[in-house]
Parts: sequence; structure tokens; C-alpha cells
Amino acid sequence: MLKKICVITIHDVSAFQSHLSKTIETMKLIDDLGVKYNLAIISNYLKKYPVTIDNFTRIIDKFITKDKSNIALHGLYHEYRQSIEDFNILTAEETKEEITKGILILKDAKIQQPKVFISPAWHISPSTAQALHELGFEISESMNQIELIQKDIIIVTQQVMNWDISGDSQQNKPTIKQNQQIYEKIMRGFKPSLLRLALHPPHDPPEVLDQQLEMIEGLKNKANYSFKTYDDFFKEGVQE
Repeated sequence: MLKKICVITIHDVSAFQSHLSKTIETMKLIDDLGVKYNLAIISNYLKKYPVTIDNFTRIIDKFITKDKSNIALHGLYHEYRQSIEDFNILTAEETKEEITKGILILKDAKIQQPKVFISPAWHISPSTAQALHELGFEISESMNQIELIQKDIIIVTQQVMNWDISGDSQQNKPTIKQNQQIYEKIMRGFKPSLLRLALHPPHDPPEVLDQQLEMIEGLKNKANYSFKTYDDFFKEGVQE
């Protein structure tokens, strides 16, 4: 029987301390459920909060797995002057320059270079894919697909379950019902072989954390999903 895989990614992990505290709370609760997850790190959120050893790495290091990496680069600054960082409009050289800046910030903070890239705008252009390939990235994720960059494979998936559609927790409230309907459909028997959950602790509605934890527990214990990091997925997942 085909093994069902669930990939959880905690987005918007940054050195902005009020956001980071919410992220850490979420990570601790997911750790209690005994499942793997990815961390999508923003190197220099809003061009104001670069990650450093003191303001980020020492706080979050215990949540980063060393043997099988669970981190992704989630843009250089994610957004600036209320505009989402959009790699879809950059040339390959511009993309390489921006991403290299992000990698170097992480390197200075003693964080290993990610092999996964998740665009803040949830999509990339062919020129971005070319730049990611040249920089050695293995995976990029968008709303409806996963690209195994070095293998030149695109996997079309069900749209990611996402509770952040606006960056505002109040405006994101409609996603509670939408994602609950998807979850209930899965519990009734619709079980996609690959399921993705995108958690945004700084921007998800506050009451949604309980829903997310209940879903993760149900997917694990009732729907028999196996939880993988993207590193797992790249090395093993496509073969199952």
C-alpha cells in the first residue's frame, strides 16, 4: 500500500522577537506530538531583523535537526513596505544575489545552508528555478506543487492547507472553516498520498493552534500519515 506522507512547515520563522515567541510555542506543542516538521526561516525580516547568533540561533538551535536538515530559506526579507517579496519577477542573477545574501546571513548566525526554498509569494519563475539549481538547492515549494530541483521533477499536489491568506490574523479567520472541511473529508476517506500543512504562528488566528494540533494528531493516529521533513522527502519520499 502506498505510504501517505504529511509535510508540516512552520513559516515566517524570524528574529522578530514577538513572532519568534509564538513560533517557539507552536514548535514545543508539535514536538509533544512526536512528529517531524520543517522551519521556513526569513534571514532578514522586513530588512530590519537579521538573524544572529544572539537573537536567533541560541534561542532556536535545539529545534533545528542536524543530521537531517529541517530548515528552508523563506526569502531574504519576506516583505518590505507592505509588499511581499516576489521572486517571480526577478531575473536569475537578481534571484541569485538575493538568495546569496540570505544564505550568508544564516552562515554568520551559524545556521547550515538550507537546501529547500519556499518563496514568500508561493510561486517562482523559471529564472528563479535556474538560480536555485545553480546555488545547489534541492527542493522548492509552491502552492500546488513541489519541485525536486536537482532531479528536474515536478510533483503536482493538492493545494497546501494554509491558514494565512492575508498576513492579518483577523482576516485569516475564514481559513478555519475551509481547512476543517478538508480535514473532515480526509477523515471520511479522502486521503491524498501527499499532504502539506503550512503553519504561520505570527499570522494565523490565535484560536487555530488547537485546531492544527488536533488535525496533526488525527492525521498521525487515525489517518496513519507518516510525517517527513523535506530532507526525508527528497531522499526517500518519492520512492514510496
